[in-house]
Amino acid sequence: MSNQNIFPKRRQELVKPNGWGYCDAYLYYDKTKNSLMFHGKRYPRVGSKPLTRALEGFKNVFSIDISEFNSDKFQTPSSIDYPIKENQKFFESIKELNIDHSMNFEDRFYRGHSQSSTDIYNSMFGKFPKIPDIVVWPKNHEEVAEIVNLANELNIGLIPVGGLSNVTGATQCPSTENRTICSLDLTQMFQMLWLDDKSMLACFEAGISGQDLERVLNERGFTMGHSPDSIEFSTLGGWIATKSSGMKQQTYGNIEDIVVKVKLVTSIGVLEHNSTTPRSSAGPDFEQLIIGSEGTLGVITQAVVKIHKLPESTKYAAFIFPDIHCGIKFLKECSRSESLPSNMRLFCNSNVKAGLMLEETDTISNFIHPIKLFFIKNVLRFDLDKFTSASYMIEGDQATVEWKDKNLRKIASKYGAFYVGENVARHSYMSSSVYSVYLRDLIFNLGALVDTVETSITWNNLENCIANIKTKYENELKRLNLKGFILYRISQVYHEGCCLYTYYGLNKCENQLETFKKLTDFIKNVILESGGSLSHHHGIGAKNTLRYDENMPKIKKEMLRCIKEKVDPKNVFCVRNFIPEKIQSKL
Repeated sequence: MSNQNIFPKRRQELVKPNGWGYCDAYLYYDKTKNSLMFHGKRYPRVGSKPLTRALEGFKNVFSIDISEFNSDKFQTPSSIDYPIKENQKFFESIKELNIDHSMNFEDRFYRGHSQSSTDIYNSMFGKFPKIPDIVVWPKNHEEVAEIVNLANELNIGLIPVGGLSNVTGATQCPSTENRTICSLDLTQMFQMLWLDDKSMLACFEAGISGQDLERVLNERGFTMGHSPDSIEFSTLGGWIATKSSGMKQQTYGNIEDIVVKVKLVTSIGVLEHNSTTPRSSAGPDFEQLIIGSEGTLGVITQAVVKIHKLPESTKYAAFIFPDIHCGIKFLKECSRSESLPSNMRLFCNSNVKAGLMLEETDTISNFIHPIKLFFIKNVLRFDLDKFTSASYMIEGDQATVEWKDKNLRKIASKYGAFYVGENVARHSYMSSSVYSVYLRDLIFNLGALVDTVETSITWNNLENCIANIKTKYENELKRLNLKGFILYRISQVYHEGCCLYTYYGLNKCENQLETFKKLTDFIKNVILESGGSLSHHHGIGAKNTLRYDENMPKIKKEMLRCIKEKVDPKNVFCVRNFIPEKIQSKL
């Protein structure tokens, strides 16, 4: 079944090599209008109206002067800094096998980094220790197997890549790796191989992007229902490799609930279930070992996933609450209700203010905005520095959607909520999928660094964790005499807890990147000490490997190491996720 592919081989002509998203889509400061603007026409939901409140918002929330915007200060990387580590026999063999490949510097450089803040900073202002020496584009499972066999025969390092949307440095080239490194780009493997509308299953090649996968299914009246914020550019294989979670997991499940079968090419052969039955009680489930393996055990080439009929109806709603405590109580009760929506979010006060500054402005909205604030303060009697906002989205048949919405509104009213409408909720989800993902690059451009940490945490530890993160981070900035910011949201809920998503930043200072890395470790420690997990859905990657090594039980690490040594005895899959370089170099 042939379908379209978003990714060209020279993807740098479509997607930024040193930032998020399309080359022709970005936030910028327009001096003539003295306003923040969004450039590009790829997003119908985003207009061309100025975001004039962003100027004041950036000062209040981020302590940043947006008029300092300068789009010309990025460095241009040089091929002189990244010589090719040659292995002529491998290069010649790839050519003889007629496998598409490139040693072009731009192709290599683009695949040498991900969307982690450290990587983007280095792509803008710094340098990478190492980038791939060659990029290959297999067209099918068989070509992947040939590449893996060749890499084992000639002792080549392989790093599988997809959309390169990970934010943990999961596709970084290890600085201690002395072999030729091959970036195995799967994005030309984008076909739906079959669809079974009776069993509601579909099989895809692993390189298909989220937006292409959904388009193919939507055209046939189906959806997979997995929609992370990165859905435009992340791939099915990447979702599986990082154990991804989507915005609508409360209806469709996380990736481990969606995937039925995976095909993995390892150094010693192909690992694959021999059936697609709903469940099997035949020993340990090795499918779950592949999910979250982050490119360390092999290459995911295909996957069978569950699909659903497109929802008949979708409904949004948004509320404001007096404070974060009331909002959390609302989410907690909803998490155990039969009316649980497809997604729920709760934004802290600073996050609400950040969202307000990204509202498009015109004569009417400029008139209404102060009236909104007056109403919140003087009619509702909410403290403008404490009130929070929650939103939800429900998908399903119309009767169920209406029934759930009615019940959820009743629950919200128990905790002092004021309903602010469906359009506000729609804007919230739009802002998350468009503005917020492009906002980071703008903040980088203005001289600050920003990143996110997400954790899974139980309800009984949540409020303590929030207080610890906010208070201790702000105190640490004061101790170091630095300026920065921190805000958070709860982005998904479960019966026993939720996903807490924290944004944190550091304004201009000396040794900024190294200081920022230390602050990242500081926040991670606070989260772990407060009962949170190391990650909810971003994964481990290079960013969290040392923390993983320090905090995981010894027997778990030993089991993983034994499996790694068995299925990849030459460490051909050389990314250092889970295993620090000092240990991995001994494999």
